Amino acid sequence: MWHRRGGVVKLLVEEAENLRRKTGVAVELCKAADIDPAKRKSTGLAAERLTENAQEILDDPAIRVVVEVIGGVKAAYSLVEAALTAGKHVVTANKELIAKKGPELLALARKHNVTLHFEASSCGGIPVISALGQSLAVNRFERLYGIVNGTTNFILTKMHREGAKFAAVLREAQELGYAEADPTADVDGHDATYKLAILAALAFNTAVDYREIFTEASAVSPHATSSWPRNTATSSTPRHRHRTRREERRVARAPHDDPARPPPGRGQRFLQRRVRAGNYVGDVMFYGRGAGALPTASAILGDIIDLAMHHPQGGVSGRMNFGARKKHVVPWARL
Repeated sequence: MWHRRGGVVKLLVEEAENLRRKTGVAVELCKAADIDPAKRKSTGLAAERLTENAQEILDDPAIRVVVEVIGGVKAAYSLVEAALTAGKHVVTANKELIAKKGPELLALARKHNVTLHFEASSCGGIPVISALGQSLAVNRFERLYGIVNGTTNFILTKMHREGAKFAAVLREAQELGYAEADPTADVDGHDATYKLAILAALAFNTAVDYREIFTEASAVSPHATSSWPRNTATSSTPRHRHRTRREERRVARAPHDDPARPPPGRGQRFLQRRVRAGNYVGDVMFYGRGAGALPTASAILGDIIDLAMHHPQGGVSGRMNFGARKKHVVPWARL
């Protein structure tokens, strides 16, 4: 199994020439930092490109972009803050960091004339954030809903279709790289909360406090899925769906169990999707792999390429700007 940082290394090394031909820019992996010797060794990189001290990366003037895949907030925040202050662009997959510290870090990036990219922080390899910030930016979005967590999607689908036990499927999800070693953020709903805060902030151009979003642990028992209805004609499967809607002074959020489902015949267990309604484009569906090391790494590489192509001399990307207004989150039932 490739850990997220291993996935980034793998793609940077194996796809370097392909990326150069496609984009016309050369991206070089200068150095990878990890305090775990086993993880450093697993990258397969030469010793001179490995370090246990991230400060070496921050101090190297040749390194223009820093990729953060640590996870959590404390250490990740320190690294990202130091990198931005040092005048380096940052790419992160850290949804918790962006949900909790995004506006603060974006302001710091603007102050130092660099960019903070976070495509991989939500939906893995599905390019939702760049679509909201660029391709669909002219639209005013009224609602957003979809499957928000690939790990629980994988677990619930497998339990439903195969009658598998929760603990066994969770272990399999960890082995396949869909779930972290500590799956608490996924199964207790925190992952979905962070993603929803980020996506709602971008879609509705408003600061969303993740602490105002109602979060409920799933608490799925080993035999809970036996009562779920099966409909093979439509591939209906219980999933964690959530929805948000923008109003003039508030954003509503609620669990969502409408019958919308992925395209027929494509019910892979680890897929995520987002559907949103814009006033010009109408409903738009994003569908694809939302969990796993390589889909996440693909999104990270996309951000790196965007920086290499459009910001070679620095400069702030305008597409990642949220928090212009503040609205409170209210339960859907109160609308």
